[in-house]
Amino acid sequence: MRKFKNILMVCGLLLVFHTMAFAQNKGPRDNMRHKFAHAQFNEVKKALKLDEATANKFESIYNAYLEELAKQAQHEKQRFTKGAIDSLSNEQAEKIIKNRFKRAEKMIAVREKYYDAFKKVLSPKQILVVYQTETKVARKAVKEFHKRIEKRMERRDRKAAKNVN
Repeated sequence: MRKFKNILMVCGLLLVFHTMAFAQNKGPRDNMRHKFAHAQFNEVKKALKLDEATANKFESIYNAYLEELAKQAQHEKQRFTKGAIDSLSNEQAEKIIKNRFKRAEKMIAVREKYYDAFKKVLSPKQILVVYQTETKVARKAVKEFHKRIEKRMERRDRKAAKNVN
């Protein structure tokens, strides 16, 4: 059970990251997502200390893996505040929970599928490092996202205070 909870937690973090990294929008945001995915690969490459030949083989597999995970993550658009959750019926809440379980299972299936592809280039120990690095990068991304929101709120508050005076 604990292992399942850990897998769900990692999937949740990946959900956040991969939605940011591979949403279907075009333009400056698309460029930013591409840079973010590239930065994530560079973190993995650095953590694994890959030579260029191995890195080149792994990069195409890894990018396909990220894209497939992103397709699963894109379906998770619903966020609920406490008030919104209170307004749901038990049947609606149960449906949402079951849909999230299904999505997590699909994400695990993608990870299992790509595990076999990763094994053609990396050792199982290296694959563990890939997963750990993904989690670390996702946490950093979420932390950075919250910092930026906080700064934006501070600027808005300062501007509002300035306009009051």
